[in-house]
Amino acid sequence: MFKSALSEAWKWSAKFYFGSFSTAIASFFVFHNILKFEFVWSIACGIGLVILSFFIKFLINYFTAVNKLQESLLEKERQLEVMTTDKERKKRLTSANHYGEAIMVLKDIFSKVHYLRKQDKIEKKEMMATLLFLCNNLKNIFERRFSNNYSVSIKVLSDDVDLSNITMHAQVITLCRDAKSYKRRQNGNDVIHNIFDNTCFNEIFHNIDNPQKAHYISNNLVADRYYKNSSFKVYGDIPDSCDTEEKRQPEWSLPYKSEVVVPITPLDSTENRKQQFLGYLCVDCNVTDSFHIKYDIEMLKGIADGIFDIIKHNYNG
Repeated sequence: MFKSALSEAWKWSAKFYFGSFSTAIASFFVFHNILKFEFVWSIACGIGLVILSFFIKFLINYFTAVNKLQESLLEKERQLEVMTTDKERKKRLTSANHYGEAIMVLKDIFSKVHYLRKQDKIEKKEMMATLLFLCNNLKNIFERRFSNNYSVSIKVLSDDVDLSNITMHAQVITLCRDAKSYKRRQNGNDVIHNIFDNTCFNEIFHNIDNPQKAHYISNNLVADRYYKNSSFKVYGDIPDSCDTEEKRQPEWSLPYKSEVVVPITPLDSTENRKQQFLGYLCVDCNVTDSFHIKYDIEMLKGIADGIFDIIKHNYNG
């Protein structure tokens, strides 16, 4: 910009003062002819006039270029503002559409669940079909939002657990999971999972009497050096020396890096909740930052409450 203004000023001065021989002579002798200066002083003043004109023209060109640049930057800022507004609007619309679609899918899920709850006798085959429908559609709800790979599973206390006296060492088994993750994760069926050996199960069981705290959510499991999961026995343990996220990241073996888990228990139960606790509804994702802390927990708690009766029927049956 500086060089351009300098160049333009030089071209203008050369053309204005030295465009022709007569103009050049007039520039140097104008002070002699009009003001009667001596020839030497007239030439000196002519040179000064050329320099002054050049400097003034340079300043005019320079500040004009600065103004144009400022106008250009302001215009780009306005364009960015519009783009940002459009992106934000699209983001909000996408979010609104997601929750709208989620409500429609949840309606179908609860319709099937409520139909089953009204039956005098629930066949296990029919119950499993309903739970599979739930897991598959719940997976779709999450994947429509972020397009990541989610897995949904329903884990319950094993049949040999005394529901009136559940302990930290109670075994937990997978009752149902979505169809896609079922195909990928069958290799862990021989591992015994219990409440104590899993951070998510442990924390929920510890807080089961407090409905507000009885859940587990982590948007970055890799960063938690104290995170316990019995599935590490299947996929590979992380060395104890990996005490930071940077060290744990390359050693991370689980197929998920974030998860949210809620208990399968009635929401309206405020007393003896431990005696009305049947297991866990779990959703995990292959990447970090995959769950909304407020909305996802509450949605899953509502679903877990809805399936409590039909799963309890499985124990009673």
